[in-house]
Amino acid sequence: MTAARRRIRSPWVRYGAAVGFTAVALAIKLLLVPIATSDAPFVLFFASVLASAWFGGPGPGLLATALAAVASNYFFMVPFRHFVALTSDQTVRLILFVAEGAFISVIAARLAEARRRAEESQAEARELERRILEIADEEQRRVGHDLHDGLGQHLTGIALMVRRLEQRLTAASSPDAQEARKLSDLTKTAVAWTHDLSRSLSPPTLQTAGLPDALRELASNAETIFNIRCTFEQTGDALPPIDLGSSVHLYRIAQEAISNAVRHGGAKHVEIELRGTGDVLTVRVSDDGTGIGEDRDPDSGGMGLRIMRYRARMIGASVDLSRREGGGTEVTCVFDVSSTPEERQP
Repeated sequence: MTAARRRIRSPWVRYGAAVGFTAVALAIKLLLVPIATSDAPFVLFFASVLASAWFGGPGPGLLATALAAVASNYFFMVPFRHFVALTSDQTVRLILFVAEGAFISVIAARLAEARRRAEESQAEARELERRILEIADEEQRRVGHDLHDGLGQHLTGIALMVRRLEQRLTAASSPDAQEARKLSDLTKTAVAWTHDLSRSLSPPTLQTAGLPDALRELASNAETIFNIRCTFEQTGDALPPIDLGSSVHLYRIAQEAISNAVRHGGAKHVEIELRGTGDVLTVRVSDDGTGIGEDRDPDSGGMGLRIMRYRARMIGASVDLSRREGGGTEVTCVFDVSSTPEERQP
């Protein structure tokens, strides 16, 4: 619990606020005496009761109700500015006000508590989503490392053994030398695919060279993995410094956009653009796939688009999905580098 929330929940603050709200309502009502009627002495005080209960709970709301009843009796009931026995009509009105004030206090306090719990649940959900995303990224990096250090090393060893076998068969003029050569080519291709896949899952270029080189490498890997044409272009101003966490999210957004373009849009050509304009970075991924149907809302994306938008919210960026002129889809992520880490929190 934050210090500010502890202060708000302090009894002195909560009950003091009730006194303050009632005093403000009384002051306003006294100023309006020349133009207001005395037939409705309690109306303005309902606002102070509601504010007190919303801010501090039922106790402060009941206190505001009691103070308002006393003030109304003294200032706005005949005889004015005197405490005397009330008429039956005044007594009924005072009792009704107290009953309504108590009801408002309970309802407003419960609504405020429900809102507080909803905000806490939302914050917990955001934290859980953030942690799940971090775990997913960590798992991707682990799988990438395993592919590189495990499967990749085994395949490399197999490729070397097959290469030596091919050389011996060729030296012996064996008719199986041709088959060994084909097998050697296949293992080399498998090693290359494994290498590209491991770098896509765990791109070390982000740490060593930065986002532009990582996106350029992503385009190259996409060509190998998806058998498409994928290009990268950096335009605009020189890029400002980007922290590694933001670079990872921007990289994953572009990666997800490429995957969606191929798997859902059947794209054969994908373009990645990284544009710098002052402190604003724009990552744009466009493709020549089937695009978004005319009957489909661009904002009603699947899980991939939700993940992209959540990653964007994590760094204070935005992601838009639009139909590309001439066919295809365009995913645009805009990120203000100058924003502080606190401003970037969802």
